[in-house]
Amino acid sequence: MSLSKKRLESRVFESLVKSTVAMHVAIDKYFQLKYGKGFIDKLLDEPVEAYNALKDYFNSEEAADFFIYLVLKVLHRLDVNEALEYLKKGDSESFKRLLRTYLII
Repeated sequence: MSLSKKRLESRVFESLVKSTVAMHVAIDKYFQLKYGKGFIDKLLDEPVEAYNALKDYFNSEEAADFFIYLVLKVLHRLDVNEALEYLKKGDSESFKRLLRTYLII
């Protein structure tokens, strides 16, 4: 049985999302202990600080980028690459403005 490329990508993404749940629990606990708030709250309130903390947590910018990608990918129309660029540039306000177009925050 052969899978189409699109179907394979979909299955891989679903698998990653499922495995990310455990990772999110660990990261959320880390943020609770370190900042007194969960990861998502920190990302919405202080996006650049949350991103930098993720880089420290993973000891890798690439891993932090991938985790942010998985978190933001649920906002289907959001340009995740644009959001990441704002974080990398240290531009919290542009990141928040971009998210406000998809969320009520």
